[in-house]
Amino acid sequence: MLFVPDHGQLHSDLCAAKEKAKYFNGGPRKARYKEVHFAELRSPRDAEISEAWIDCFLASSSTFRSVVIEWAIFEGRHFGGPFEPDALKKRRAYKKWAEMLLQPEVGALTNAQFYLDRLRILYGYDNSEPKGKISI
Repeated sequence: MLFVPDHGQLHSDLCAAKEKAKYFNGGPRKARYKEVHFAELRSPRDAEISEAWIDCFLASSSTFRSVVIEWAIFEGRHFGGPFEPDALKKRRAYKKWAEMLLQPEVGALTNAQFYLDRLRILYGYDNSEPKGKISI
């Protein structure tokens, strides 16, 4: 869970880090900068820009929280009725835990938007993708 109260400043700092490292797309793509994937560092330059981004994040007012879900021991009975699909129960649990991670930062905040990732593993129950955005 990433909570970014001042996204404009953080975005500017992240772009400046890429600019400084000359982390540009080499091909005919429309995007000026290469994408950063922390899980797939392929070169020392990738590691350098990742470190710079982490430094920018730590210097910002943003916060990060995480929860690890062991689906093998998940008990869906706590998130729905006995005849509802497990995928629906997992989707409910994921959404609830994500909201709980944000709770300390949200406080009295209103009219915020909460974006979930695409939840690909949980689509099965109704053959549709979740919208991904939840108003708080």
